[in-house]
Amino acid sequence: MSSRIQITAEIIARLEQISDESLVELLDFIKRFEQQSNHTQILSFAGIWQDMDDDFLEDCTTNLSNRRNNDIRN
Repeated sequence: MSSRIQITAEIIARLEQISDESLVELLDFIKRFEQQSNHTQILSFAGIWQDMDDDFLEDCTTNLSNRRNNDIRN
């Protein structure tokens, strides 16, 4: 049996034993955990274009619609 399956089985067994109030609290905790994980992933891109040449960035943004219109994959 894989580790993931064992962990999932243990979590389910424990969930079946806790009170309804604790289950609600656990769900809230999981939701907060997921939000923090998503924010961490998003924040990992912070400043990624910080050192990019201003002329290059301007060219990319100004000509974006032209490049999309001329894309042969359309």
